[in-house]
Amino acid sequence: MKGNQEMSEYLFFVKMTEENNTCVHSKLYVHFREDGKVFLSLTSDTANVEVVGRNYVDALISLLNNLKEGSIIIFNHTVTASTGDSLEFIEITETVNLSYLPSIDDKMIHFELNCTINNQFFSASAPEDFSIALQKLKNKTNLEFQICAFCNNSDFQSTGGEDLRFGWSCLRNLHQRELSLPWYERVHEFEKSTPNLSAIHWCPSFKESDKEFI
Repeated sequence: MKGNQEMSEYLFFVKMTEENNTCVHSKLYVHFREDGKVFLSLTSDTANVEVVGRNYVDALISLLNNLKEGSIIIFNHTVTASTGDSLEFIEITETVNLSYLPSIDDKMIHFELNCTINNQFFSASAPEDFSIALQKLKNKTNLEFQICAFCNNSDFQSTGGEDLRFGWSCLRNLHQRELSLPWYERVHEFEKSTPNLSAIHWCPSFKESDKEFI
């Protein structure tokens, strides 16, 4: 049985900053295809690029490689966060670009997350792994983000090549789960899940978990 494909496509209104610091409003379309690959289409006044990758991050790297040198894609998100009994809405800016790493003598995708809370600015970043940047931001703000990445109903298959930006599976419809078993002994659970969820997604079934990524 294949997983539910409800969350197979997304549309983001993003900003793209090019090498001369020109900011261009753009649309980014993300489609998780039935063959398992990911199609991205970025459209703006200065660019019209389509790419296919083995997962979202792989496709995003290909997309950035097809844009002007030094291009940065900027996403704006609103998430709910809690401190004890109080809830508040937090605006998180996600920027992605290709950054040169001397240790591998190559470029690698770089995620940076920024937010301002009570006039205090917080920033966290990580190469390649979105979940590490997200965990760093969570630790710095000392808030509990109510999003898929930190939900007890979400999980991922730790194959070594997982994409923790859009690689989440929602298991909220499973009434009995074997959480004590490793993922490879629970493949039947993932076959009944809703795949390809954003780490920053939220639904009314959110249940806080104690998972950490660093």
